[in-house]
Amino acid sequence: NGSVFASTAECTQAVNAANYAKAAGTLIYSISYGSANTGCATGGETYKSPCATMGAIASPPMSQYFFSVPQTVGGKTSTVCTGAAPITQLSQVFTNIQAQLSTSRLIPSNLP
Repeated sequence: NGSVFASTAECTQAVNAANYAKAAGTLIYSISYGSANTGCATGGETYKSPCATMGAIASPPMSQYFFSVPQTVGGKTSTVCTGAAPITQLSQVFTNIQAQLSTSRLIPSNLP
């Protein structure tokens, strides 16, 4: 079909892409905003829910790099994903990430 990715197993493909980046040394923060505990169950998925997918995308430890914020739509509030950092406000998530990124680092002089 001319596409790089198959049209099935999108959740598994997302985790595989994240794992490739993590293996190359990339630190990945994952923010789940109103994700469900069901879904991603068709097409040979390894990860059976959006929560599981978003947790697997994050760099370990999940308690530091995975955030799950509930969303209320039509009076119904979504669940918080298991293993995520215990933050329930989206603005707090970004404040937390900013604080983690604001530490000084020595950059090697041999980098291009």
